[in-house]
Amino acid sequence: MATTTGTTEKSGKTQTIKQWWWLLRNVRKERWGDPMGYLFIAPGILLFVIFQVWPLINGFIMAFTDFAFVHQLKKPTHFVGLANFVEFLTTDKFFWPAFGRSLKFTALYLPLMLGLGLFMATVIARIRNDRVGGFYRMSMYLPVILPIAVAVLLWRTLLSNDFGYVNAILRSIGLEQYALSWLNNKDTVIPVVALIRIWRDAGSAAMLFLVGMYGINEELYESAALDGANGFQQWRYVTMPLLKPTLVLVLVLNVAILSAAHEFMILYEVPNLGPEGEALTLGYYIWLVSFWWMPMRFGFGAAMSLFTGTISAVMTFIVFKLLKTERA
Repeated sequence: MATTTGTTEKSGKTQTIKQWWWLLRNVRKERWGDPMGYLFIAPGILLFVIFQVWPLINGFIMAFTDFAFVHQLKKPTHFVGLANFVEFLTTDKFFWPAFGRSLKFTALYLPLMLGLGLFMATVIARIRNDRVGGFYRMSMYLPVILPIAVAVLLWRTLLSNDFGYVNAILRSIGLEQYALSWLNNKDTVIPVVALIRIWRDAGSAAMLFLVGMYGINEELYESAALDGANGFQQWRYVTMPLLKPTLVLVLVLNVAILSAAHEFMILYEVPNLGPEGEALTLGYYIWLVSFWWMPMRFGFGAAMSLFTGTISAVMTFIVFKLLKTERA
């Protein structure tokens, strides 16, 4: 049985490769259509090439050079091969601690953000009144459209040790021992920033989940109810399997969270690294090396960015392999 299944999967992959190869060979046989259409999409393609394709190619090349912005006028840039990668992987004293903090941040952020987004979407999807549902969707999405600087400064005020509302409430209900200096405690830096990011991004994930839930045929729930399934069983055996393509999309959109930096930079102000350096995550470190610390080593920063990009690509591949769907 296992051999038959393996043979079937191999045959399916072979057919897929053959189909792609046939499409690739026959691209030039397709009709080009109205030339005016290409004129209309030309500005978009040009902007994509300038701001996406070219920086990607240039950054990839730069990762294998010793390019430094401050020194570029004094000495030529040289190709150094894998020297940048060897340096940050073996001798750089900041890289691995920053990488560990980024992993901790991602481990806190990703499951909690997905769980909160899925919870909000599940609750709102059950609201039958259009006006009430619209109000909750709008409220849920407000943090997403709020500028990141405003959102972070808002939370910095709320978490202030002296006059922040969080500590004031804790003290007022007799929990003064839990009223911490949240932003100046090395143990709470990563969780607090992860909380801010979750509050800001959960609405976006919830909106995507809602789109997927609204696309599920109501007859499936009616059939499940007739078979005796309660609300939770309907969610588990009907909603979640059919929501898998959306879950894949949300995960893929968030795998690059490893390089998060903006919140730390705004909370602690460049180049402050937070209490005992706990705000120095990988994305923040790459930014400092490339744009703040002299001699602004663009090549070294590009090498670390390429490394994190490769990790994100691997994580994306794992997501697709673990959550196989017809659309993903």
